[in-house]
Amino acid sequence: MTGDLRFLSHRDMVRHLSRAAARAGWPVRYAGRFNPHPRISLPVPRPVGVASTAEWAVVELDAAADADGLFASLAPQCPAGLRVDRVEPVPPGRRLVPARCRYRLAVADAATRRRVAGRITALRSAATFPIRRAPRPTKPAAATVERTIDLRPLVGEIALGADGLELDLAAAPGAAARPADVLHALDLPPAAYLHRLRRTQTVWMEDPGKESM
Repeated sequence: MTGDLRFLSHRDMVRHLSRAAARAGWPVRYAGRFNPHPRISLPVPRPVGVASTAEWAVVELDAAADADGLFASLAPQCPAGLRVDRVEPVPPGRRLVPARCRYRLAVADAATRRRVAGRITALRSAATFPIRRAPRPTKPAAATVERTIDLRPLVGEIALGADGLELDLAAAPGAAARPADVLHALDLPPAAYLHRLRRTQTVWMEDPGKESM
């Protein structure tokens, strides 16, 4: 997902995929009796403005279908900037959940690179790295209290190389690092840098405790 589409919200992306699947004739399963909606989800929410070449959608079908045929029918129906790379079936009884996401950010300015390098050293060497996390406006009133979290265990590999900044962040349910939090910790204001970030990989893990969707 590149270009202006990176500014679409999570809900808008699901809507685009739903319409593309409908045009492609996919036998998508619907939920809800009075207000039916397609069973399509994006398990790893993408911050608005972040580009991505590693998005995954989960689509429930009412009938078995060939993965190659599904891909061939869906790819032409997607808008420019939303490219489908492949379709993979998930066997019954198997459920995958996100574990980690990798991001890349170009950092060319020499002074900025020196500042970020110092912040990386501080983050790596810290046993804990507490930050204050503001609540999301979409959360219920009971969850709108600012809280302090330890960012350190949520950040894996972090490096500043010739190609820019590489981030490896936890994405597991209930234990995920927000890219904006990490940018702030590295003294890179999210308002200026979040829209330059690109998600390059999503790593998945088995969730044996739950059945597949």
